[in-house]
Amino acid sequence: MKKAIFIASALVASLPLLAQNSYPLYLAGDFNGWSANGTLMTDLGGGIWSATLSGLTPGAESQFQVTDGSWSSWFTPAQHSWLFADGSGNATVSIDLNSYADGWTVSADRITTSVDPGAWNAVGVWNGWNNAADPMTSLGGGIYELQKIIATPGFYGFKATQSGGWNYQVGADGRNINAGELTFTTTAANQEVDMFLNAVNGTIRLDVVPEPSSLLLFGLTGLTTLLANRRRK
Repeated sequence: MKKAIFIASALVASLPLLAQNSYPLYLAGDFNGWSANGTLMTDLGGGIWSATLSGLTPGAESQFQVTDGSWSSWFTPAQHSWLFADGSGNATVSIDLNSYADGWTVSADRITTSVDPGAWNAVGVWNGWNNAADPMTSLGGGIYELQKIIATPGFYGFKATQSGGWNYQVGADGRNINAGELTFTTTAANQEVDMFLNAVNGTIRLDVVPEPSSLLLFGLTGLTTLLANRRRK
């Protein structure tokens, strides 16, 4: 059920952010000499652009950015994004310029790639930035999860990275080679935080599970409201 909820939530869109970008769009990367107008993307409509690359080294990582044909006006992300080629040396990259209010970060300019590396770890101060300490579990469909108990209350950050390495990451600024952290705060000792990754469209999210005392207070408040409503009737 949890898997279905999170996959479905990724499909909920709000208003498109089309006016901020110039057209057409291109891929610039190590596969075309970082030419700002190296690989023309196809407009699929609805704010989505896509391009398929071929002739890459099978299974290898490449780095790229999406541009409007130059390096002077619009490109994303600020640092290099990344992709992996399939066993035939092909990779498809898409960018969705719409803005989403589904709880996943980034909320706009989401970059999707066709190959998921398939091994991810969650990292942050809470585990000493150990990129082998907290492997994320696949829920299917490119969605990964880590249910983590944070021992000490405080302010933290989370991002997903290559298991045992740092070559590719997904963070608060999306699919990136040096992604930023998605921050959160815990208020009690040994509080659970559920961390999620969508490795397909390069987004993350997290849910801080309320401490038991907060749940009890919520339950008592709800019961009080219910009893008050019954008295009115």
